[in-house]
Amino acid sequence: MADYGANNTSNVAPWRYMLNDIEVIKINNGVTHIGNYAFDSLIKVPQIIIPDSVKSIGNCAFLWCYALASVKIGSGVETIGPGAFMCGRSTVAPADQPLKEVEIPANVTSIGKRAFGWMYSSSTSSYIKNDELLIKGECGSAAKGYAIDVDNNFAFSSTKHYFTEVVHEQEASCTEIGITRTYCSCGDCTTEFEDALGHDWAEPVYKWTDDHSEVIASCTCKRDPSHVETETVSATLTEDIPMTSEKDGKKVYTSGAFTNPLFTVQTLEIPIERPAPAATAVPSATQTPSDANTVKEGLINDKYG
Repeated sequence: MADYGANNTSNVAPWRYMLNDIEVIKINNGVTHIGNYAFDSLIKVPQIIIPDSVKSIGNCAFLWCYALASVKIGSGVETIGPGAFMCGRSTVAPADQPLKEVEIPANVTSIGKRAFGWMYSSSTSSYIKNDELLIKGECGSAAKGYAIDVDNNFAFSSTKHYFTEVVHEQEASCTEIGITRTYCSCGDCTTEFEDALGHDWAEPVYKWTDDHSEVIASCTCKRDPSHVETETVSATLTEDIPMTSEKDGKKVYTSGAFTNPLFTVQTLEIPIERPAPAATAVPSATQTPSDANTVKEGLINDKYG
């Protein structure tokens, strides 16, 4: 499609003189370019469908299409010229702009100034913004760039997020869930939760008091040594066997039941051993010379008195 000139120029589109009669615009698939000012001032057209074959939309292509309330842009469009859809009515303030929402495909890489959401008021010689316009498109696309541009500041709704920035907000621990958020450039995020790991308890340790009246139990978590379970219970003497000359004795203490299932009833056995027997002198089997003399003298004395 050719480019045309603005109103009151010699290069206007051939249908420009029927602007009060045309209510439908049909752009055939195969058209690759919609010319500048191609459908300028067709004030009775309520919707436009741009086929996927179109690559570019010219400057002010749909300027002053006052009734335009619906625009469907084909997926093949790459560039949209300045003022392409600057189609509100300028006779009132704020401008009457029926186009409240437009979705811009991801293939669009360039959007000209005031392509959407603006109208020029000849009475005030100023541009009037459509504050109700919602622009839809993918995050990171030209559509979002256009919407959030400081000169536009239109509302934007994402049709597709790209979640790339991973933040581990909280690691899972014995008692706390893990939280991981993945952020899109628009600020939206997804959140994943990981169950708390639970405790991994080591073997319990039991300590008896010196008088055997109590047992102190403790258990430490292997994942986090600061997590310790303790409990103290009373103990009683449950068996008392006295020592005899022939048999060792013993005392057996038994703890009460623990309320914590980590701990089990404990017993402590204290043996009472018999004293070792006293040592007995045994004569030596080997006689020394002095021993022999002593025996001999005893025999003589016995004989001769």
